[in-house]
Amino acid sequence: MKTNVSNSQLKGMKSTNIPLRVGSHKGGLDLWVRMKIDGETVSEFPGHSFVSQFAYDLHALMHGGEAERQVALIGYNLNNNYKIIDAASNASPIRIGVLVFSQALNNTQNGDLVWVYGVRGNTAANGLRVAQNVGANGDFDLYELDGVTPVVGNGAYSGGGAFNAIGKRNWSFNRGGNHSAPVNQAEFGYWELVVGTDNDPVSINDFGLHNRCAPGNNEGELTPSGRSITAQTTDKPSSKFSILTSYTNNSGASIDVAEIGLTRCVRNVTNEGYQSLIARDVLDVPLSLPVGKTLSVEYEVITELQPDTQDTDLDGTNGGFTERFLNRMRIMASNSPQDGYMNFLNVAGPSAELSSNERSNRKGWELGIRLGTDNTYVSTTNTELIAQIDHSKDGLYYYGSNVEDVIIDEANNKATFEVNRIFENRSAAPITIKEVGLFGNNSGEAQFNGVYMYARTALAPADQFTIQPGEFRIVRYTLEFIA
Repeated sequence: MKTNVSNSQLKGMKSTNIPLRVGSHKGGLDLWVRMKIDGETVSEFPGHSFVSQFAYDLHALMHGGEAERQVALIGYNLNNNYKIIDAASNASPIRIGVLVFSQALNNTQNGDLVWVYGVRGNTAANGLRVAQNVGANGDFDLYELDGVTPVVGNGAYSGGGAFNAIGKRNWSFNRGGNHSAPVNQAEFGYWELVVGTDNDPVSINDFGLHNRCAPGNNEGELTPSGRSITAQTTDKPSSKFSILTSYTNNSGASIDVAEIGLTRCVRNVTNEGYQSLIARDVLDVPLSLPVGKTLSVEYEVITELQPDTQDTDLDGTNGGFTERFLNRMRIMASNSPQDGYMNFLNVAGPSAELSSNERSNRKGWELGIRLGTDNTYVSTTNTELIAQIDHSKDGLYYYGSNVEDVIIDEANNKATFEVNRIFENRSAAPITIKEVGLFGNNSGEAQFNGVYMYARTALAPADQFTIQPGEFRIVRYTLEFIA
């Protein structure tokens, strides 16, 4: 973070931390699942298992520019939906053969992760693995996550299978339609609902369903149809929309559906794409889908305030994401990659001393965290702070907002990153802070066209803080993704 704050001033600086949760009921962004067979409801439950790739997605959008991120490289063609695996040797290690090469592994290096799914017969190939001995034709050996223990085959390959190659690279995300950019740029695309048959527990590091049902009419396959996204509806405490997809079993045998998930489709500059997992949920009891029957799955995406109150002083600190944040999620869920999201949600504004974006005259302090003096209860329909304190060289001084790296906590099955900003009171009077907001760009275009408030928190008296004259304070929004 580029500021004029010295190291001695940073050391011991007072701080305030506010959580924004993803995967928490009534306290952030969340999911609800409904499942029907031929129109009759058979299961309904809270789904909350967002995974690390969604954390990397939001980090990329809020951060902007290039950063080291774990990103699926390629492995799924948006236009043809072809399976790219045609061999999985019953050997040690299993060697994966590729049906269509083109771009499938052109960015993959020995030691990269690969997510293999849908292999029949030699099912030991499925799961998160390490690729070694990558060949000129795109074939590769499978190793366990330590990179040295070979994955041993457990039967003859009988068909099916696809994979995503996953690498940790310096990636940036560009505006859709710009295919003259370097290979290390990619475009966000729409969300899809997928189903599978494995009931392994959810991990924050899942990159796909553990055994996804590939589209088709063969053994273990389901025929998808009717993908749709509902309109967004909003009231005071919540805002929501749903993604729906149907799957018909024409495989000739019953299929036990045990896992469902949301994936994000993304296209790179060569116009090929892949699917990367956003969320995965495992059913308590697998759902048997008979031959000829149709399974309809609905993921309701919802943001809720916690607590839902109309009196902050009485019920405590309250807040969360706004309907405008969920609206950005719905746009990404709905649209194709060419729509692009280069600056969607960008909150990392420059220092206040660099206060003008020449393309649109946006002031740097308007992006990121802002502070105010009114703790009136939060509504998802809020679009501004109630009593915002503007940046001033002689009052409350806003330094540049900063987006920290994603941290993966495997032991607690969660991922976090924080947005923070340093404030300095340059006035002669104390300033008491009663509300905090998070603001970002509202456009996916290659310029800043306006700023939206994506989260607001009203502080109870016990959580309010005062910045004394000459004092610095760092304020953090910590985004927590719970699997």
